[in-house]
Amino acid sequence: MRRIGFVFTAAVFGLGAVLIGQAQSVGQSVKITALEAFAQRFEGKLGQTPGPFSFQVLSTAPAIYVQGVGAVLSSVVSLSYLPPPSPFREPYSPKELATFRARKVDRVPLLEQNMREVMAETAAAGDIDPVPPNERIVLGVTLFYFKWEDSSGLPRQIIMSAEKQKPMSLVYEEVKLDCGYRIDMVVGGRLVVEVKSCDAIHPIHLAQTLTYLRLGGYKLGLLINFNVEVLRDGIRRVINGTL
Repeated sequence: MRRIGFVFTAAVFGLGAVLIGQAQSVGQSVKITALEAFAQRFEGKLGQTPGPFSFQVLSTAPAIYVQGVGAVLSSVVSLSYLPPPSPFREPYSPKELATFRARKVDRVPLLEQNMREVMAETAAAGDIDPVPPNERIVLGVTLFYFKWEDSSGLPRQIIMSAEKQKPMSLVYEEVKLDCGYRIDMVVGGRLVVEVKSCDAIHPIHLAQTLTYLRLGGYKLGLLINFNVEVLRDGIRRVINGTL
């Protein structure tokens, strides 16, 4: 992962300007160290991404907690490093520009996967647990493109929001319970994250997660037990039907 030593103030501080009117000091419930860990987790995940063309983190605004909203992290990222035009070489040909665009198109799903994993790991770490159930954990990425690039069909922003303790209604015959279950976290409206801290993952835990998937119409879930020495040893993937 490459990191550039300048800041794109328009993109980063634009979000800050929206939130600053609502911002309140972080209370004892959500610690600054927890917000810093959220940001470090995201940058570290992009830095571990394999492949010859690395993501570029151009700037990351400090994660903040806004009462009534939740924990928010924003970043400016380039999908792949591109050497800027130089007066000492010929301009890029249409074929080269098409290659650059195809490379970035291929990396959009990888960035989205990394963002989902960061949200799931943040849920498992437990340091954001004090965020109230009616608030969210939000990760927003603004994608940077040079003016001379062909960015047609590529997203300008990717925003993932995780709902905490999402209520799920339950209907039995003619009786409806507005909150029959509560899912620990739903990332991006697609990924269910169920968090445990126990001696081991048991069949009842898998059945519980699968029930959430079926009732909510979700396809994929992560069952995470963070009572382990290495986090990856406590993660189980749960699929509802086929992906």
